[in-house]
Amino acid sequence: MTESRSSSEPHRWSSSERGERPVETTPGWSSSERSERPVETTPGWSSSEPHRWSSSERSERPVDTTLTNAAGVGIDVVGITTFAEQLAEPGTRFAQAFTTGERRAARSGSGSEAESLAARWAAKEAVIKAWSSTCFGNPEVIDPEHVDLREIEVRVDTWGRPAIRLHGEIARSMGDYTVLVSLTHDESADVAAAYVVLQDRRLA
Repeated sequence: MTESRSSSEPHRWSSSERGERPVETTPGWSSSERSERPVETTPGWSSSEPHRWSSSERSERPVDTTLTNAAGVGIDVVGITTFAEQLAEPGTRFAQAFTTGERRAARSGSGSEAESLAARWAAKEAVIKAWSSTCFGNPEVIDPEHVDLREIEVRVDTWGRPAIRLHGEIARSMGDYTVLVSLTHDESADVAAAYVVLQDRRLA
């Protein structure tokens, strides 16, 4: 006799019951039919033909997030308080590193001017590091210590998204690269950082 059990308790199958336990199958499919059951495919797709995406399908097509043609990467982290102190020193080279546009954007940004300029300084350093990484095993084209950092300009669009605009000699030396940049700064953590990727247009 089967022991009584409450409906809230899961049934534990005995060894004899397990041998008689029914196998769950798709209703209506016999064992021979299951082996011939058709594989579900996207309607209209032939197994031998590549699928051509319609305009409506392209809007839902998974995005390939692989970063192609990456030739160099660079990252830099800046302490905001220390940077602000150095920026305030008379005659400091930090004051000469920014264009008029960068200073104006830093004053009108969501964070403090020191935060914004620290992130831009990190971006300039990250660009140099990424550029230098493309020269591994070879001499630098331009000595990074003598780069005019105003030639590496951080610009932002209406929504605050950053981009790099190169000028002068460094623009000529890096003419084959697209520069991608991401900035962040956190006043409570006292840190600003930038990450840069160079894409080689010659590999496209």
